[in-house]
Amino acid sequence: MTAAGAGMLNVIADADSRLDYSVSLLIAGAIGSVLIIIGLLETLLRRDIDEPTHPQLSPALKFAGGMAAILIGFLSRGFNIAVLEGLLLIPILVQVGYGLYVWFTQELDEDFKAG
Repeated sequence: MTAAGAGMLNVIADADSRLDYSVSLLIAGAIGSVLIIIGLLETLLRRDIDEPTHPQLSPALKFAGGMAAILIGFLSRGFNIAVLEGLLLIPILVQVGYGLYVWFTQELDEDFKAG
């Protein structure tokens, strides 16, 4: 996360809308590596019996999102910051969408079981 912050400081300091390729790689690589590490940690933690997330799907989405973010970084030559940030939001929003799906379906399942 610190590397992503350092990349963003570089973007803020630069008045040009085009990103240097190394800054794009830094930002995308940082976001990708964070998603991959979180997925790895999720596979290593002890799961509670009532854990609502799927034991393979949840980490797999994080691994795939991390790899997608890194790929976006490699393909980002000539992107401006808005395009890069918009594309990097996609793998992050997939994680958010899965979390919302699990959250709301979990409550529906508990309501059905109680009723």
